[in-house]
Amino acid sequence: MKMSRKIKNWLEYIPFRSAIGVLHLLPYNWSKSIMITLFDVLGYRLGVRRRLAEQQLAETMPQLNDLERKQIIRRVYRNLALNVVSVYLTDDTKLYAMSNFENKEYATQALARNKGVLLITGHFGDWEAPCRVLPMEGFGLAMITKKQRNHLFDAYTNAIRENQGGSIIDMKNALRGVLTHTGHNDLIGILIDQDAGKRGILIDFLGKPASNWKGTAKIALRHQIPIVPGFVIRNPDDTLTFRFEAMIDPAGMADTEENVILLLKQMNQALEDKIQQYPDQWFWLHKRWKGARHFLTEKE
Repeated sequence: MKMSRKIKNWLEYIPFRSAIGVLHLLPYNWSKSIMITLFDVLGYRLGVRRRLAEQQLAETMPQLNDLERKQIIRRVYRNLALNVVSVYLTDDTKLYAMSNFENKEYATQALARNKGVLLITGHFGDWEAPCRVLPMEGFGLAMITKKQRNHLFDAYTNAIRENQGGSIIDMKNALRGVLTHTGHNDLIGILIDQDAGKRGILIDFLGKPASNWKGTAKIALRHQIPIVPGFVIRNPDDTLTFRFEAMIDPAGMADTEENVILLLKQMNQALEDKIQQYPDQWFWLHKRWKGARHFLTEKE
């Protein structure tokens, strides 16, 4: 007899919450070290998606030698471990104390238009931190996220994300949430490096054809909402720097396919620049270029 989805969810969730509970009882630095070791052993050494990461890194950064690629991928697993520590083991006050801000005026200048701001980022650095830190810095914020398969994990994680007043927008019904929050002149956090499959548009990312979601560019053009790139960089001492970039301005641009492509290329470039600068902070383990196969197969 097949086990029900509900039972599977609880069988996954209870051990996870128990482990988090135990780690909370330990000194913070001990818990942090344990998590880094787990990701290094179970991820890097046992090779969970390591081959995919190494292949994608080799294809997009061929100037690196084998040793350099291995060192980068190992640090990628470390960064993922620290992201887990950040979400589940670091309280809001500590996380805020670990954070500093650069070029915040780019966000405030864009918000001065009173149209809200599309804050674009990627699976880079500590991409979960803005949910909790930016509201503590005085910004209204809503993040677009994809629901997790296990609704218990989803509810638990979203409760942490929303602890400081930020909001979560379900990716499946994003437009209504985006327009509601831009109406409140909030920042709308969007991860732009997710594969769009056959529903996307083919534009190069890191020199390789990739399927990109059109939605962010379409919303920006149709509603004249400014776009601000923003990234949370993990520093060598594991503190965080929230770095905002110059606005990508759709003002006066028509909602055309050419302008959608133009904005998407500008957004991709902002993220690509950060990946080139900090390659060990991007999530090389996800299948960013998988959806391009649909377009390339059609051309054959």
